[in-house]
Amino acid sequence: GVLIFGGRMVIAGTISVGTLVAFLAYSAQLTWPTIALGWTVNLWQRGLASLDRLSRVLDATPEILPPRYPVAWPPENRDGKIQFEGVSFSYPDHEMRAIEDISFECAPGSWTAIVGPTGSGKTTLLRLLARQYNDYTGAIRLDGIDLREIELSDLRAGCGYAPQDGYMFSDTIRENIAFGVESLSDDELEELTRVSRLERDRDNFPQGWDTPVGERGVTLSGGQKQRIGIARALALKPRLLLLDDVFSSVDTETEAELTAELHRAWARSTVLLVTHRLLSLADADQILVIDEGKLVESGRHDELVLAGGLYSRLYEEQRTEASLEALDPEALA
Repeated sequence: GVLIFGGRMVIAGTISVGTLVAFLAYSAQLTWPTIALGWTVNLWQRGLASLDRLSRVLDATPEILPPRYPVAWPPENRDGKIQFEGVSFSYPDHEMRAIEDISFECAPGSWTAIVGPTGSGKTTLLRLLARQYNDYTGAIRLDGIDLREIELSDLRAGCGYAPQDGYMFSDTIRENIAFGVESLSDDELEELTRVSRLERDRDNFPQGWDTPVGERGVTLSGGQKQRIGIARALALKPRLLLLDDVFSSVDTETEAELTAELHRAWARSTVLLVTHRLLSLADADQILVIDEGKLVESGRHDELVLAGGLYSRLYEEQRTEASLEALDPEALA
């Protein structure tokens, strides 16, 4: 357009050739500033959209609010005694109760296993104890203090929770284990990996504990993720340890070793373990059997096997499966 209109003006004698050349030079100099302006406007619009998404998160009101008059649960007073008193709970937008009228007690330093069919409400008990939900009926007490009255920071600091499928950050193994603590020394890291039986896989990591695991831990196996989750929960040195089916992706030998290490190294912690494997529960101080949200049996392993109830049936099924897997296929043929 400049050449067409400018050329006609030069032919008509309105402007000189030098003026046209100068105008073209100035136009060329404006090219990059114009591109930069367009890029800046585009970046600004993208930033506004991102800020809007971030603001929704930053301005969100937590569902679990600190108590109005919080009660401290300091480390020196954490014994780890747990009491459920007629607890019932339904998930939001679900009419059916996940658990109903559950009552039990865990002594300080005890090992309690929670078993039952899939979907019976086992994980719900741990989530309520970790105070992920607040709208339950009945009472949950820690060392005699109502759970909803405990200072949230004290509760989080004294409770280690390892879910079945723990979230792995796109960082190193060391940083994933240390998530939630201010610092983690090399000696503490070695102890945690030894107790969680993760040390046996160290040679498989090119950079040791400084090996990146990728987004959501894509470079790790299911068993490695679960053992990192256990080490992360133990890094808090919790008085209350909640393990949600964390042995489902490890072999039975590793499970036995890990259980023995937890019994030895964390004997003072109160442990609640959700599990589908019943063959390794002989040493549990208490076993709670949940079915359709209700506590149908409780007691020690030997007592429940002799009782002939749901636990006994599940145990016999698993023992039969284990016996069949142990048989030599060639001998059967």
